[in-house]
Amino acid sequence: MTERWYVLGAGAIGSLFAAFMQRGGIEVVLLDHRDGSTNSRSIDIDGLEPCGRFTYPVSTVGAPEKIDYLLVTTKAYTVLSALASVSHRLRDTTKVVLMVNGMGLDAAIQKAHPGLSLTLATTTEGAYRRADGSVCHAGSGRTLMGEAGGKASPPPWFDLFSRSVPDCHWEHDMAVSLWRKLAINAAINPLTAVLGCTNGELAGEPADRVRALCAEITTVAEAAGMARAVEDLESTVFEVIRGTADNRSSMLQDVEAGRPTEIEYITGWLVEQANKLGVDATNNTRLLEAVRTHAR
Repeated sequence: MTERWYVLGAGAIGSLFAAFMQRGGIEVVLLDHRDGSTNSRSIDIDGLEPCGRFTYPVSTVGAPEKIDYLLVTTKAYTVLSALASVSHRLRDTTKVVLMVNGMGLDAAIQKAHPGLSLTLATTTEGAYRRADGSVCHAGSGRTLMGEAGGKASPPPWFDLFSRSVPDCHWEHDMAVSLWRKLAINAAINPLTAVLGCTNGELAGEPADRVRALCAEITTVAEAAGMARAVEDLESTVFEVIRGTADNRSSMLQDVEAGRPTEIEYITGWLVEQANKLGVDATNNTRLLEAVRTHAR
């Protein structure tokens, strides 16, 4: 029997990875916090071959069935409360994959759920949800997964997971990978949120602002001993911008919808590190305050 994966946080990225897994032969169940929700949910995903509708069974978070495999793709600021809502369904052996933006959550999770088998994941897949509830796969990317402490060999479940998810790899040094993802996010997402533009539009007039952010982020990372994470950051960021040109970042969508943003776990965390290290982060600090203002 194949593993049954539960998805906690079926937004754009959660829906996309649910589709990847189902297409690869993995049984997928969506978790819903609403009592009395429907027994199944269908999600249309455009830009994913084969395009079409994916239908999944739905389980409420309060249900009693135990969860052996859990993919968490919620907003960073809801991770702890979301995990708490299904804590009664977790075993000591439950495998949890955390795929969220930002840094600093793994330690908090291990403290709240000691003994939990936690895998960290980062992806450059681009996806956004439309007003009608459908999801657009706006750009293909690379997915890296690994354990916080580093583990040379991937666990047994990773074989089918990695065959289902395109360009998915086990990473021995997730600290570098997570820093790299944070650096890319910090150079793109907050600026799109403030300017109200797609990723691709950053290659136009705002390009100099992107370059300034990249230079500053590189300085912070190097001071933190993470120079490898930001090698050729500027070229990488513009490559992502081109590859996800039509993507509307999740931070932009949150600002437009009047929802909280993940800015504190991305630029906020970066500025905090800069302050601790005594490194100037003026551009990022200004952008942090600008997003906070827009999100009010």
